[in-house]
Amino acid sequence: MTIKELLKINYPRLKENSLITEAATETETLLAFVLKKNRAFIIAHGEIEVKPILAQKFTALVKTRATNYPLAYLTGIKEFYSLKFKVNDKTLIPRPETEILVEKIIKNAESLKGPLTIMDIGTGPGTIIITLAKKMIDINWDNVEKETMEMYLNKIDVEGIL
Repeated sequence: MTIKELLKINYPRLKENSLITEAATETETLLAFVLKKNRAFIIAHGEIEVKPILAQKFTALVKTRATNYPLAYLTGIKEFYSLKFKVNDKTLIPRPETEILVEKIIKNAESLKGPLTIMDIGTGPGTIIITLAKKMIDINWDNVEKETMEMYLNKIDVEGIL
């Protein structure tokens, strides 16, 4: 089966789900993921034959996505602020609204003197803190994952600080 045929067969599975607003893009993205190519390749090379095992994998991913399972969890990647982050079903997927938060932090930080110290708690894939560290020059930062926070809170409780 060719790339074009696979897209034609699987696109309707996502299109019929009203919650998936970018069905064509997502169908192409899933096939690109399976074939380890980019979307431009998928769009430009519709005549290329796809091995049956890869076609089956692609179809299975489309069926899973049609149940509203997040695309980012299927591919393991989410782009945020022009950076790619690894995600899985144990991490939160960065949302577009979070980019607004990052923009506001960067804008507000410009008016402050000296290095800015930022701590991101419960960071998941570290989206906010990594983006800020890459985009801002004068920054001291740290991130704290759940396990680290639990150790810290247990230490505080044991020492009677709370």
